[in-house]
Amino acid sequence: VTSGVIQDVYGNSVSNGTLITVATDLGTITTADVSGGDPGIQVATVSGVISFGVQSGILVGTANITAASVQGSASGNTQITFLPGLPSGTITLTPTPASIVADGTSVSTVTSGVITDVNGNTVSNGTLITVATDLGTITTADVSGAEPGIQVAAVGGVISYVVRSGTVSGIANVTAASIQGSASGNTQITFLPGLP
Repeated sequence: VTSGVIQDVYGNSVSNGTLITVATDLGTITTADVSGGDPGIQVATVSGVISFGVQSGILVGTANITAASVQGSASGNTQITFLPGLPSGTITLTPTPASIVADGTSVSTVTSGVITDVNGNTVSNGTLITVATDLGTITTADVSGAEPGIQVAAVGGVISYVVRSGTVSGIANVTAASIQGSASGNTQITFLPGLP
């Protein structure tokens, strides 16, 4: 984070070494404290400007960054958005219903649990997940167009898509795998024989 030129009440650039206390309510200030005698972390001005590092934590959210002069009344603030990382771990898939008739028209809606990054943060809306089945067809439209297969986009960390039965009975192995990251999951849908 870099400030503009910090000035006194008359518009003069403050002296080199003027101490400014910096803080964040999310993540960590990584720049070393130059004071040692004042509470918090102080950085010193150079040509009226301060610059300091803010490292994200493992939580997503908006970090409120503040800076206030140790002496005088100069202050300022800004925000940094911490985004979730890439999808990671197991994608739980639940078909509803879990069994459908192998008539070429019956459908089952597959819904995931919340997809997260390695730190348990819900992935961003629009995160692409490739879905597939080895029996029947997926009727949900591909939202990507650029990636092989059919992609659906996460909303609130959840995906949902429709599998239509074929005319052959059996067990459909239904999968989901993130385009980026390493999240994946699978479930099964039973295609039952129809009436004689």
